[in-house]
Amino acid sequence: MSKFDVIDRISLFNLLRKGSNFKKMPHELLEKKIIKNKEYIPYYFNYGRIALYYLFKELRAKGKKRILFPAFICPNIVYSAYKAGCEIYFADVDVETFNIPTEVLERFARKVDIIFIVHTFGLPYPMTTLDFSNIIVIEDCAHSIFSKVDNKHYTGNFGDYVLFSLYKQTPNLNGALLLSRIHCNFNFFLKKDTINLKRLIFISKEFEFIIDEYRKYKELEVPKIKDDFNAKMPNDIVFSLFEEGFKKLEDEVKGRYKIAKYYLELADDFGLKYQIILKGSSLFNFSILVDPKIRDQVLLTLRRYKIFCDRTWFNIPAKYGLFNLSIDKFPNAYYLSNSIINLPIRSNYTKEDVEYLFMKIYDIIKKLKNLI
Repeated sequence: MSKFDVIDRISLFNLLRKGSNFKKMPHELLEKKIIKNKEYIPYYFNYGRIALYYLFKELRAKGKKRILFPAFICPNIVYSAYKAGCEIYFADVDVETFNIPTEVLERFARKVDIIFIVHTFGLPYPMTTLDFSNIIVIEDCAHSIFSKVDNKHYTGNFGDYVLFSLYKQTPNLNGALLLSRIHCNFNFFLKKDTINLKRLIFISKEFEFIIDEYRKYKELEVPKIKDDFNAKMPNDIVFSLFEEGFKKLEDEVKGRYKIAKYYLELADDFGLKYQIILKGSSLFNFSILVDPKIRDQVLLTLRRYKIFCDRTWFNIPAKYGLFNLSIDKFPNAYYLSNSIINLPIRSNYTKEDVEYLFMKIYDIIKKLKNLI
Protein backbone atom coordinates (compact mmCIF):
# COMPACT_ATOMS: atom_id res chain seq x y z
CA MET A 1 0.00 0.00 0.00
CA SER A 2 1.29 3.42 -0.94
CA LYS A 3 1.97 6.23 1.52
CA PHE A 4 -0.86 8.79 1.74
CA ASP A 5 0.57 12.16 2.70
CA VAL A 6 0.24 15.71 1.38
CA ILE A 7 3.84 16.30 2.50
CA ASP A 8 6.63 15.43 0.04
CA ARG A 9 9.84 14.15 1.58
CA ILE A 10 13.55 14.11 0.83
CA SER A 11 16.37 11.73 1.71
CA LEU A 12 18.95 13.25 4.04
CA PHE A 13 21.46 10.74 2.70
CA ASN A 14 21.00 12.00 -0.86
CA LEU A 15 21.07 15.59 0.36
CA LEU A 16 24.40 15.05 2.13
CA ARG A 17 25.76 13.34 -0.96
CA LYS A 18 24.68 16.12 -3.32
CA GLY A 19 25.17 18.95 -0.85
CA SER A 20 24.55 22.51 -2.00
CA ASN A 21 25.71 21.93 -5.56
CA PHE A 22 23.41 23.08 -8.33
CA LYS A 23 23.93 23.94 -11.98
CA LYS A 24 21.07 26.32 -12.69
CA MET A 25 19.07 28.83 -10.68
CA PRO A 26 15.30 28.22 -10.46
CA HIS A 27 14.46 31.02 -12.89
CA GLU A 28 16.81 29.47 -15.45
CA LEU A 29 15.10 26.11 -15.07
CA LEU A 30 11.67 27.74 -15.46
CA GLU A 31 12.80 29.74 -18.50
CA LYS A 32 13.98 26.59 -20.22
CA LYS A 33 10.68 24.76 -19.73
CA ILE A 34 7.90 27.20 -18.90
CA ILE A 35 8.55 30.95 -19.03
CA LYS A 36 8.51 32.34 -22.57
CA ASN A 37 9.09 36.01 -21.71
CA LYS A 38 12.85 36.36 -21.18
CA GLU A 39 12.42 39.99 -20.04
CA TYR A 40 11.24 39.00 -16.58
CA ILE A 41 13.67 40.05 -13.84
CA PRO A 42 14.13 37.45 -11.06
CA TYR A 43 14.07 38.29 -7.34
CA TYR A 44 14.55 35.65 -4.66
CA PHE A 45 13.10 35.62 -1.14
CA ASN A 46 12.81 33.16 1.72
CA TYR A 47 8.99 33.15 1.57
CA GLY A 48 6.35 34.26 -0.91
CA ARG A 49 4.44 36.39 1.61
CA ILE A 50 7.64 38.38 2.25
CA ALA A 51 8.28 38.84 -1.46
CA LEU A 52 4.73 40.11 -1.84
CA TYR A 53 5.03 42.46 1.13
CA TYR A 54 7.90 44.32 -0.53
CA LEU A 55 6.17 44.23 -3.90
CA PHE A 56 2.97 45.66 -2.40
CA LYS A 57 5.00 48.43 -0.70
CA GLU A 58 6.62 49.35 -4.00
CA LEU A 59 3.33 49.40 -5.88
CA ARG A 60 1.72 51.51 -3.17
CA ALA A 61 4.56 54.03 -3.45
CA LYS A 62 3.66 54.33 -7.14
CA GLY A 63 0.01 55.05 -6.30
CA LYS A 64 -1.20 51.51 -7.04
CA LYS A 65 -2.73 50.37 -3.78
CA ARG A 66 -6.24 49.00 -4.44
CA ILE A 67 -5.96 45.21 -4.69
CA LEU A 68 -8.58 42.57 -5.44
CA PHE A 69 -8.13 39.15 -3.83
CA PRO A 70 -10.27 36.02 -3.96
CA ALA A 71 -11.99 35.54 -0.59
CA PHE A 72 -10.72 31.94 -0.51
CA ILE A 73 -6.99 32.51 -0.12
CA CYS A 74 -4.08 32.19 2.31
CA PRO A 75 -4.53 34.90 4.98
CA ASN A 76 -0.79 35.62 5.12
CA ILE A 77 -0.84 36.89 1.54
CA VAL A 78 -3.60 39.36 2.30
CA TYR A 79 -1.95 40.38 5.56
CA SER A 80 1.19 41.28 3.58
CA ALA A 81 -0.86 43.74 1.55
CA TYR A 82 -2.53 45.05 4.68
CA LYS A 83 0.82 45.69 6.39
CA ALA A 84 2.11 47.36 3.22
CA GLY A 85 -0.70 49.90 3.50
CA CYS A 86 -2.82 48.76 0.57
CA GLU A 87 -6.60 48.98 0.20
CA ILE A 88 -7.98 45.45 0.12
CA TYR A 89 -11.00 44.23 -1.80
CA PHE A 90 -12.43 40.72 -1.90
CA ALA A 91 -14.66 38.81 -4.28
CA ASP A 92 -16.42 35.58 -3.46
CA VAL A 93 -15.43 32.42 -5.32
CA ASP A 94 -17.12 29.66 -7.26
CA VAL A 95 -17.57 26.39 -5.32
CA GLU A 96 -16.40 24.25 -8.23
CA THR A 97 -13.24 26.13 -9.26
CA PHE A 98 -12.51 27.70 -5.83
CA ASN A 99 -11.76 30.94 -7.67
CA ILE A 100 -13.35 34.25 -8.68
CA PRO A 101 -15.78 33.85 -11.62
CA THR A 102 -14.46 35.70 -14.67
CA GLU A 103 -17.53 37.93 -14.95
CA VAL A 104 -17.09 39.07 -11.34
CA LEU A 105 -13.40 39.74 -11.86
CA GLU A 106 -14.17 41.84 -14.95
CA ARG A 107 -16.57 44.02 -12.93
CA PHE A 108 -13.98 44.60 -10.21
CA ALA A 109 -11.29 45.43 -12.75
CA ARG A 110 -12.81 48.90 -13.12
CA LYS A 111 -12.58 49.58 -9.39
CA VAL A 112 -9.06 48.44 -8.45
CA ASP A 113 -5.46 48.97 -9.52
CA ILE A 114 -4.23 45.40 -9.03
CA ILE A 115 -5.77 41.97 -9.47
CA PHE A 116 -4.22 39.09 -7.56
CA ILE A 117 -4.88 35.87 -9.44
CA VAL A 118 -4.27 32.49 -7.82
CA HIS A 119 -4.16 29.24 -9.78
CA THR A 120 -5.71 27.57 -6.76
CA PHE A 121 -4.39 24.07 -6.05
CA GLY A 122 -3.01 23.95 -9.60
CA LEU A 123 -6.29 24.65 -11.42
CA PRO A 124 -5.32 27.21 -14.09
CA TYR A 125 -7.36 30.40 -14.12
CA PRO A 126 -8.79 31.22 -17.62
CA MET A 127 -6.33 34.04 -18.28
CA THR A 128 -6.77 34.10 -22.07
CA THR A 129 -10.44 35.12 -21.80
CA LEU A 130 -9.69 38.39 -20.00
CA ASP A 131 -8.39 41.82 -21.00
CA PHE A 132 -5.69 42.93 -18.55
CA SER A 133 -4.40 45.86 -20.60
CA ASN A 134 -5.30 48.59 -18.10
CA ILE A 135 -4.59 46.88 -14.80
CA ILE A 136 -1.66 45.33 -12.93
CA VAL A 137 -1.83 41.54 -12.65
CA ILE A 138 0.02 39.57 -9.99
CA GLU A 139 -0.04 35.88 -10.90
CA ASP A 140 0.39 33.43 -8.01
CA CYS A 141 1.82 30.17 -9.34
CA ALA A 142 2.74 28.63 -5.98
CA HIS A 143 0.65 25.53 -6.81
CA SER A 144 0.79 25.60 -10.59
CA ILE A 145 4.22 24.85 -12.04
CA PHE A 146 3.45 22.90 -15.25
CA SER A 147 -0.23 23.92 -15.18
CA LYS A 148 -1.49 25.03 -18.59
CA VAL A 149 -4.21 27.57 -19.34
CA ASP A 150 -6.51 26.05 -21.99
CA ASN A 151 -4.09 23.11 -21.86
CA LYS A 152 -1.78 25.22 -24.09
CA HIS A 153 -0.09 28.06 -22.25
CA TYR A 154 1.89 27.52 -19.06
CA THR A 155 0.83 29.56 -16.05
CA GLY A 156 3.43 32.16 -15.16
CA ASN A 157 3.39 33.87 -18.57
CA PHE A 158 0.48 36.26 -18.02
CA GLY A 159 1.18 38.45 -15.01
CA ASP A 160 3.09 41.71 -14.75
CA TYR A 161 4.51 40.04 -11.65
CA VAL A 162 4.65 36.28 -11.14
CA LEU A 163 5.24 34.43 -7.89
CA PHE A 164 6.61 30.87 -7.75
CA SER A 165 7.17 28.80 -4.63
CA LEU A 166 10.34 26.72 -4.37
CA TYR A 167 8.83 24.37 -1.77
CA LYS A 168 5.10 23.86 -2.41
CA GLN A 169 5.29 21.39 -5.30
CA THR A 170 8.74 19.98 -4.59
CA PRO A 171 10.11 18.95 -1.18
CA ASN A 172 12.22 21.81 0.13
CA LEU A 173 12.95 24.04 3.12
CA ASN A 174 11.48 27.32 1.85
CA GLY A 175 12.08 29.78 -0.98
CA ALA A 176 10.17 32.02 -3.36
CA LEU A 177 10.89 33.46 -6.80
CA LEU A 178 9.28 36.72 -7.87
CA LEU A 179 9.48 37.55 -11.57
CA SER A 180 8.89 41.16 -12.60
CA ARG A 181 8.50 42.76 -16.01
CA ILE A 182 10.14 45.93 -14.65
CA HIS A 183 12.99 46.65 -12.26
CA CYS A 184 11.91 46.69 -8.60
CA ASN A 185 13.52 49.15 -6.20
CA PHE A 186 13.58 46.96 -3.15
CA ASN A 187 16.68 48.84 -1.94
CA PHE A 188 18.25 46.15 0.19
CA PHE A 189 20.82 43.42 -0.08
CA LEU A 190 19.55 40.07 1.12
CA LYS A 191 21.66 37.89 3.35
CA LYS A 192 21.43 34.15 2.77
CA ASP A 193 19.01 32.33 5.01
CA THR A 194 20.20 29.73 7.49
CA ILE A 195 19.08 26.09 7.30
CA ASN A 196 15.82 25.47 9.14
CA LEU A 197 16.72 22.23 10.93
CA LYS A 198 13.18 21.71 12.26
CA ARG A 199 11.78 21.86 8.73
CA LEU A 200 14.61 19.69 7.39
CA ILE A 201 13.87 16.94 9.92
CA PHE A 202 10.13 17.22 9.28
CA ILE A 203 10.45 16.56 5.53
CA SER A 204 13.19 13.93 5.78
CA LYS A 205 12.48 10.28 5.00
CA GLU A 206 14.86 9.16 7.72
CA PHE A 207 12.66 10.65 10.48
CA GLU A 208 9.37 9.85 8.73
CA PHE A 209 8.23 7.03 11.03
CA ILE A 210 8.79 8.97 14.26
CA ILE A 211 7.17 12.13 12.92
CA ASP A 212 4.16 10.26 11.54
CA GLU A 213 3.56 8.54 14.88
CA TYR A 214 3.43 12.00 16.43
CA ARG A 215 1.18 13.35 13.66
CA LYS A 216 -1.29 10.47 14.10
CA TYR A 217 -2.50 11.88 17.40
CA LYS A 218 -1.74 15.56 16.99
CA GLU A 219 -4.73 17.86 17.34
CA LEU A 220 -5.64 20.34 14.61
CA GLU A 221 -4.17 23.78 15.11
CA VAL A 222 -5.24 27.27 14.11
CA PRO A 223 -2.05 29.03 13.03
CA LYS A 224 -1.47 32.68 13.80
CA ILE A 225 -0.99 35.12 10.95
CA LYS A 226 2.73 35.55 10.32
CA ASP A 227 3.90 39.04 11.22
CA ASP A 228 7.59 38.60 10.35
CA PHE A 229 8.76 40.28 7.13
CA ASN A 230 12.50 39.75 7.54
CA ALA A 231 13.60 39.21 3.95
CA LYS A 232 16.43 36.79 3.20
CA MET A 233 17.90 35.04 0.20
CA PRO A 234 17.30 31.26 0.06
CA ASN A 235 20.46 29.31 0.82
CA ASP A 236 22.19 27.07 -1.71
CA ILE A 237 20.60 23.94 -0.24
CA VAL A 238 17.20 25.32 -1.29
CA PHE A 239 18.39 25.91 -4.86
CA SER A 240 19.92 22.43 -4.98
CA LEU A 241 16.75 20.75 -3.72
CA PHE A 242 14.59 22.70 -6.16
CA GLU A 243 16.78 21.71 -9.08
CA GLU A 244 16.52 18.05 -8.04
CA GLY A 245 12.75 18.22 -7.58
CA PHE A 246 12.12 20.19 -10.75
CA LYS A 247 13.71 17.44 -12.86
CA LYS A 248 10.96 15.04 -11.79
CA LEU A 249 8.03 17.45 -11.52
CA GLU A 250 6.81 17.50 -15.12
CA ASP A 251 6.50 13.71 -15.25
CA GLU A 252 4.90 13.72 -11.80
CA VAL A 253 2.23 16.18 -12.96
CA LYS A 254 1.49 14.09 -16.06
CA GLY A 255 1.25 10.97 -13.91
CA ARG A 256 -1.13 12.63 -11.47
CA TYR A 257 -3.46 13.59 -14.28
CA LYS A 258 -3.64 9.95 -15.38
CA ILE A 259 -4.42 8.65 -11.89
CA ALA A 260 -6.97 11.44 -11.31
CA LYS A 261 -9.61 9.53 -13.29
CA TYR A 262 -9.92 7.07 -10.39
CA TYR A 263 -10.36 9.94 -7.92
CA LEU A 264 -13.13 11.41 -10.07
CA GLU A 265 -14.91 8.08 -10.53
CA LEU A 266 -14.88 7.24 -6.83
CA ALA A 267 -15.80 10.75 -5.71
CA ASP A 268 -18.85 10.55 -7.99
CA ASP A 269 -19.69 7.01 -6.84
CA PHE A 270 -19.65 8.12 -3.18
CA GLY A 271 -21.49 11.38 -3.84
CA LEU A 272 -18.61 13.63 -2.80
CA LYS A 273 -18.26 17.18 -4.08
CA TYR A 274 -14.80 18.24 -5.29
CA GLN A 275 -12.82 20.92 -7.11
CA ILE A 276 -13.15 20.39 -10.83
CA ILE A 277 -10.17 19.16 -12.84
CA LEU A 278 -9.32 20.63 -16.23
CA LYS A 279 -6.86 19.42 -18.81
CA GLY A 280 -3.69 21.25 -17.89
CA SER A 281 -4.21 21.12 -14.11
CA SER A 282 -1.04 20.41 -12.12
CA LEU A 283 -3.11 18.66 -9.41
CA PHE A 284 -1.38 20.05 -6.35
CA ASN A 285 -3.86 17.87 -4.49
CA PHE A 286 -7.40 16.51 -4.90
CA SER A 287 -9.85 18.60 -2.90
CA ILE A 288 -13.13 17.17 -1.62
CA LEU A 289 -15.90 18.88 0.35
CA VAL A 290 -17.61 17.22 3.29
CA ASP A 291 -20.20 18.22 5.85
CA PRO A 292 -18.67 21.09 7.90
CA LYS A 293 -20.03 19.52 11.09
CA ILE A 294 -17.71 16.53 10.72
CA ARG A 295 -14.87 17.85 8.56
CA ASP A 296 -12.27 18.20 11.32
CA GLN A 297 -13.16 14.83 12.85
CA VAL A 298 -12.80 13.19 9.41
CA LEU A 299 -9.29 14.65 9.15
CA LEU A 300 -8.31 13.48 12.61
CA THR A 301 -9.68 9.99 12.06
CA LEU A 302 -7.85 9.64 8.75
CA ARG A 303 -4.64 10.43 10.61
CA ARG A 304 -5.15 7.37 12.80
CA TYR A 305 -4.78 5.30 9.64
CA LYS A 306 -1.71 7.35 8.64
CA ILE A 307 -3.63 9.09 5.88
CA PHE A 308 -2.38 12.66 6.16
CA CYS A 309 -4.53 15.27 4.47
CA ASP A 310 -4.94 18.98 5.18
CA ARG A 311 -7.63 21.67 5.24
CA THR A 312 -5.95 24.52 3.32
CA TRP A 313 -7.41 27.22 3.42
CA PHE A 314 -9.70 26.71 6.40
CA ASN A 315 -8.38 29.99 7.87
CA ILE A 316 -9.55 32.42 5.19
CA PRO A 317 -8.95 36.15 5.87
CA ALA A 318 -12.61 36.79 6.71
CA LYS A 319 -12.23 34.65 9.85
CA TYR A 320 -9.52 36.87 11.36
CA GLY A 321 -11.54 40.05 11.58
CA LEU A 322 -8.70 42.23 10.28
CA PHE A 323 -10.30 43.71 7.22
CA ASN A 324 -13.79 44.68 8.42
CA LEU A 325 -15.19 41.72 6.53
CA SER A 326 -18.61 40.21 6.97
CA ILE A 327 -18.54 36.47 6.41
CA ASP A 328 -22.11 36.76 5.10
CA LYS A 329 -20.76 38.55 2.02
CA PHE A 330 -18.60 35.56 1.06
CA PRO A 331 -20.78 32.48 1.61
CA ASN A 332 -18.94 30.30 -0.90
CA ALA A 333 -15.49 31.03 0.50
CA TYR A 334 -16.82 30.43 4.01
CA TYR A 335 -18.38 27.12 2.94
CA LEU A 336 -15.16 25.96 1.29
CA SER A 337 -13.08 26.89 4.32
CA ASN A 338 -15.32 24.83 6.61
CA SER A 339 -15.75 21.77 4.38
CA ILE A 340 -12.52 21.29 2.44
CA ILE A 341 -10.24 18.28 2.78
CA ASN A 342 -7.21 18.15 0.49
CA LEU A 343 -6.26 14.58 -0.38
CA PRO A 344 -2.78 13.57 -1.50
CA ILE A 345 -2.46 12.49 -5.13
CA ARG A 346 0.72 10.92 -6.50
CA SER A 347 1.73 9.50 -9.86
CA ASN A 348 2.81 6.20 -8.28
CA TYR A 349 -0.64 5.48 -6.80
CA THR A 350 -2.54 2.53 -8.22
CA LYS A 351 -6.27 2.08 -8.70
CA GLU A 352 -6.24 -0.11 -5.60
CA ASP A 353 -4.55 2.66 -3.60
CA VAL A 354 -7.22 5.16 -4.56
CA GLU A 355 -10.00 2.67 -3.81
CA TYR A 356 -8.54 2.07 -0.34
CA LEU A 357 -8.31 5.83 0.29
CA PHE A 358 -11.90 6.53 -0.71
CA MET A 359 -13.30 3.52 1.14
CA LYS A 360 -11.66 4.80 4.32
CA ILE A 361 -13.10 8.26 3.74
CA TYR A 362 -16.57 6.88 3.00
CA ASP A 363 -16.59 4.60 6.06
CA ILE A 364 -15.41 7.40 8.37
CA ILE A 365 -18.01 9.86 7.04
CA LYS A 366 -20.76 7.26 7.37
CA LYS A 367 -19.87 6.47 10.99
CA LEU A 368 -19.56 10.11 11.97
CA LYS A 369 -22.87 11.06 10.40
CA ASN A 370 -24.58 8.32 12.39
CA LEU A 371 -23.30 9.98 15.57
CA ILE A 372 -24.68 13.42 14.76
